[in-house]
Amino acid sequence: MKREEKIILPEINLKLCNGCGICELVCSRQVIYLQNGIPKLIKPEACLFCANCEEACPTGAISIPFVISWEQSDFNPNDQKA
Repeated sequence: MKREEKIILPEINLKLCNGCGICELVCSRQVIYLQNGIPKLIKPEACLFCANCEEACPTGAISIPFVISWEQSDFNPNDQKA
């Protein structure tokens, strides 16, 4: 069975954004571009999820979602030696 791949991108809440442009300045990969005071993700595939934009945003308009994925393991806690 093939898994459906989802692209997770930074989310920008335009209701909270004040158009200051700090996100554009701190993005080392030029993923975010401010056009007429509105941030746009122009190169989403280049995003490293470093969270610099999220941390720098003074209004909390940017959030970096994350996904928790579980990997099968052979670990057995009963095999631990005291």
